[in-house]
Amino acid sequence: MATAPAPLVGILGSQGIGERLAKHAAQKPEVQSVVTAYGSVDLLVGTIDGARFAAAPKSPAAPFPPHQIPYRAALLALRKSGCDRVLSTSVGTSLSDRIRSADCFLPSDFIDFSGRSVTFFEGGLEGTHHAEMDDPFCPRLVREFLAAARSFGMRVVEGGTIATIAGPHQPTTAEAERLTRAGAVAVNFSAATEAKLARELGMCYAGAVIAVRNLPAVGPWRAGVQEEPEAKSAPTEREILRRIAAGEQVAPPRGAKAPGKGQERGGRSGKQRASPDVEALGAQLRDVDVRIEEAAAAFVPQAAQLDPCPRCPRGAGPAWW
Repeated sequence: MATAPAPLVGILGSQGIGERLAKHAAQKPEVQSVVTAYGSVDLLVGTIDGARFAAAPKSPAAPFPPHQIPYRAALLALRKSGCDRVLSTSVGTSLSDRIRSADCFLPSDFIDFSGRSVTFFEGGLEGTHHAEMDDPFCPRLVREFLAAARSFGMRVVEGGTIATIAGPHQPTTAEAERLTRAGAVAVNFSAATEAKLARELGMCYAGAVIAVRNLPAVGPWRAGVQEEPEAKSAPTEREILRRIAAGEQVAPPRGAKAPGKGQERGGRSGKQRASPDVEALGAQLRDVDVRIEEAAAAFVPQAAQLDPCPRCPRGAGPAWW
């Protein structure tokens, strides 16, 4: 009697996620082009410690703003390839003192403020499906990634609610307080959308969110106080992500005083040096980027060994896929 093939563990991440995982694969992974009704997706399929994985980028060619990411194409491609469990990595903003910059946050619930109505069931021939969304993040996958991440020295915050907003803009201070009052401790652009689609497809889903900035939930606007803007002590999210990707040095915070005459202007190139706090944060985030890659690779064989989940697969996807 033939045995069923071991399930693939899906990894959904930024551009280059497949190439980064390939460094940990036993052999050179192969590219599989999966055609879906929402577009074609190139998956990188390989093996790590005997466990098969399929990695998909959230943006197929160039970075897309969050409201234009083809979520359905990526998740459906993973499901069609045989994945029944998926880990998604992303970045987000902390709304709580619990989560510091460069921490990895593993949410246990979400509040969807994105306004997106993204579904595989749009009526007509495929009908409709009202997915059950209690426990949207699979506790078993979360535990496995938690163990992997901590084994590589990452600071991980487990449990809590993440708010998903449409993007591509970050929330204002007033919006951040609203999200905090609703119970959110962090905010990003994708978690709720991905979790809903994964549930419709019957896949276990876990999200790993790296906090790249902190936004205080309460500001002086509440008392009508007008304060002078202070120099930023941390780079913007765009600067951080660019630095992680290219290893560039983050520019000094806006409003910071330039070196005076006769002062050193940042090394042999003559460029201004970032403040020590900014340099430390940039180095910390580069280090986290490496560690989350290693944790994702270690997570693959752990997740593959799990028995089929009795809780998450409450949908089987539309009949036509």
